[in-house]
Amino acid sequence: GIFVNFQNVFLYGVDGWDGFPNKRRELLEFLKSNAIPATLFVSGDIHGGFVSQLGGDTSVSLTTPAISSGTLQESVQAAAIGLGFAIDTPGYNKVVANLDQTLRDSNPAIQFTAPDQHGFVIVEIGPAEAQATFHLISQSEVKTDSTGLDTAALAMKFTTRKFKIVGGTVTAL
Repeated sequence: GIFVNFQNVFLYGVDGWDGFPNKRRELLEFLKSNAIPATLFVSGDIHGGFVSQLGGDTSVSLTTPAISSGTLQESVQAAAIGLGFAIDTPGYNKVVANLDQTLRDSNPAIQFTAPDQHGFVIVEIGPAEAQATFHLISQSEVKTDSTGLDTAALAMKFTTRKFKIVGGTVTAL
């Protein structure tokens, strides 16, 4: 049926890595064949947070989520509705409600996803390792006026996820 095609063939946001698989493969093969270790890619603008282990254990990709614009999940939800999936039907739920699992199933390099979160990433780079701290806030909270909150109350709305990158390998902390 149409759902199988949507889940397996649909490429969303082809202006990034997914849209240029041959160039991505070429770049990763260049890094590997030239023994260039510990490559760290930092990107954004796909409205979701991700950590991926690329090229086996030679490269890591960090993608920062949206700060205030719509999340990847909101965009996929709009696309699913536009394709005719009714909210709370099995096809809709498989794609939208379980987007995290759908992304992981179709992208084995992904170690962490936050397609429904807003936030930012702080990357600390040292001589032997890097650390990335994702500061995440839910879709509902980002749309709430927090101007009257003190720093501690605002911090309580965020969750953090930390990752260590050593020698091109990422580990959740």
